[in-house]
This record gives sequence, structure tokens and C-alpha cells, in this order.
Amino acid sequence: MDGMTKKYSYAGWISLALVVGMNAAHGKPLTMVGPWEIHSLDPASNGVFFTRLQVAETLVEADDKGQLQPGLATVWSHSDDGVIWQFRLRLQAHFHDGSEVSAGQVAFALQQAWRKPGVLQSAPIRAIEAKEGALLVTLTRPFPSASS
Repeated sequence: MDGMTKKYSYAGWISLALVVGMNAAHGKPLTMVGPWEIHSLDPASNGVFFTRLQVAETLVEADDKGQLQPGLATVWSHSDDGVIWQFRLRLQAHFHDGSEVSAGQVAFALQQAWRKPGVLQSAPIRAIEAKEGALLVTLTRPFPSASS
């Protein structure tokens, strides 16, 4: 898998993880109708289904040149050593029911996805947490393809 494909894959899985974790955090059902067979609300089982329906959003997008663009996160930075990444969420990001999306909910969703088989397990992640209103992702080592 080339770097660009890997980057898009990570972005897709992260966004799908948000759907499952956020609904679980709210304890509310997600009802969808379509000509698809859905085996689970788990993004690890259903690929890009939820992003295609615009039910989930990625933290960042990648443009045609692979440069990161704003998504749910409007501002992001990393430590000088490339190990700690901080994402600030878009102000007034909301769930389908109108409630506000918080960094804690995003962290919870990503933690759930990280614990399951999938591309997040192959990323060098040490921790995912919310701190002072921001999402922090700590890596075990710098991940060069994430810094483009």
C-alpha cells in the first residue's frame, strides 16, 4: 500500500470510528435505510459506508496532492519530534441530534476503533486522549506520512 493510499485509509477509518463511538457514548440508535447489507455499525466491518453517506466526518481531509486539509479539525500541529499531535475541532460541530461534538467524544470513538482490528492498530499510536478541549494523539515514534 503506497503512502497516499495509507493516508486516505487512516482518515477513512478515523471518521468511521467516530460514528460508532459517538452513538455508543450517547446510547442512541442509528437508523439507516439503503440498498446495502450492513452487518454491523462497526467501521472495521463496513469500510467507507458511513463516510459515503456523509454520516461521519474525518478529522482532516487530503487534497489531490496529499496535503492535509481541514475536516472536523480546523487546526492541527505536532511536536518538534513528530510524536505528539494536537487537533482542535471546528467550533460548533454538532451531531445529527444537534448536540455539540467534543474532543472527549472524538477521543472515545478513536480509542474504540484503535482497540479493534483495523488500520489504526498498524499505526504507531501510544495514546489517544482529550486534553484542554483538544484531541491529542501520542505516537510511539514519528510517523513521516502523517506530517505531509
